[in-house]
Amino acid sequence: MSLRYNVTAKKNSRIFYYSFNFFILLLLLGLSGCSGSDANSLSESDGEEQTADQLVIYCAAGIREAVEEAVAIYRPPAGSGEVSFQLVFNSTGRLLAQLELSKAGDLFISSEDDFMEQALDKGLLEQWKPVGTFVPAIIVASDNPKEISSLADLVRPDTRVIICDQSAAMGRAAEEILHESDLYQEIMKNVVNRPATAPQVVLDIALDQGDAGITGRNSTGEMADRVMVIEIPSEQNRPTQISAAVLNSSQNHQTASAFIDFLASAEGEAIFLKHGFGSP
Repeated sequence: MSLRYNVTAKKNSRIFYYSFNFFILLLLLGLSGCSGSDANSLSESDGEEQTADQLVIYCAAGIREAVEEAVAIYRPPAGSGEVSFQLVFNSTGRLLAQLELSKAGDLFISSEDDFMEQALDKGLLEQWKPVGTFVPAIIVASDNPKEISSLADLVRPDTRVIICDQSAAMGRAAEEILHESDLYQEIMKNVVNRPATAPQVVLDIALDQGDAGITGRNSTGEMADRVMVIEIPSEQNRPTQISAAVLNSSQNHQTASAFIDFLASAEGEAIFLKHGFGSP
């Protein structure tokens, strides 16, 4: 933070001196009294014992809007107490690394089952349940100035391509799509950026940092009016499975399992479909 002061000269320097220091004191007191929370990160107090009705969810960033809506409308089963949520968003691979270090949290929602297999091998969970499907697509600017209509168009030497890095399910899916389409070498030469999350690919395209991106078709979010989604034919596409699991570190297994059952229900599926995901 930078502060800019416009100070009018005073004839009496002592008045100015004390006034200025009083202002600084008030400023420091005000800053020390401010507090806030960020759904994307855990605060220092998160190491304290959780209350029985709080769930900490580690969730792939590309699924954010759907999970936020699910949390907002979720009602616990009859006879259960109220549930509060703390959401931690990042690429699935980075979340897995966080979980391995912290050994804390209640739920892990992944955008690819390979990450679930890794979590299983690390002893972080025992089983998981499918709740949706992440469908890759090509994202271009709304006016599509390069007239891109297929993966083959991404091999043009003047085309700037953006895909996620391998810590995100969509980065791994994009690479698999390119390999199986025999376009990997040509298109990877045009990759100009590899952001950590699926929504960042869309943002980069909206800001003209690239001409086309490969990421989840659901990831347009607030940029929907600035970008266009071009579907990848099913024979070329490689959707990934979205799954949810109760972590072995959870002290609220029953509450966490009930929320996963909600995500896997018809009501939960409707939320995922609304946000552009496929059925589990």
